[in-house]
Amino acid sequence: MAVIEQEVKEKQIEAEAKKKEADAFAEVVGKEKEKVKVENDKAEIEKSKCEIIKSDVEEKKAST
Repeated sequence: MAVIEQEVKEKQIEAEAKKKEADAFAEVVGKEKEKVKVENDKAEIEKSKCEIIKSDVEEKKAST
C-alpha cells in the first residue's frame, strides 16, 4: 500500500510539473497570438488602402 501511495505522489508531482510547463507554453502562445493579431490588423489596413488606390487607378484609366 505504501508503494502505491508513493507512486501516486510521484505521478502527482510529475503532473504538476507538466501543468506548469503547459501553462508557461500557453502564455507564450498567447503573446505570440496577440503579436500576430496586431500585424494582421496592420495588413488589413494596408489592404484597404491598396483597394482604394486600385479603384482610383481604374477610374482614371477608364476616363483616359
